[in-house]
Amino acid sequence: MLVKIMPKIELKIEKSVYGNYGLGFFEGKAIFVPFAMPGDIAFIEIYKAKKDHSFGNIVELLESSTNRITPQCPNFGKCGGCDYIHIPYHIELEIKKKFSLNH
Repeated sequence: MLVKIMPKIELKIEKSVYGNYGLGFFEGKAIFVPFAMPGDIAFIEIYKAKKDHSFGNIVELLESSTNRITPQCPNFGKCGGCDYIHIPYHIELEIKKKFSLNH
């Protein structure tokens, strides 16, 4: 069952999850946001809402994670070729290691 899509919400990202999503919670509901990092605080626009979770995109980054770096590629987030170019390589390896241990 789909629910009404919210226009824009402020969300703090709590952790990284598989698929290069950051995970935050709004009114008890899980919100998955691509390219979001733990510690990011952003305005999120929901593009897909379900009963118990939603997917949204960053509209405006209010506060950046301490692990976020400026991507060197101007196409970051558009072409889909570099999912983790916005974080230092050693952090990328830590994230991927957590995923491989959980699967």
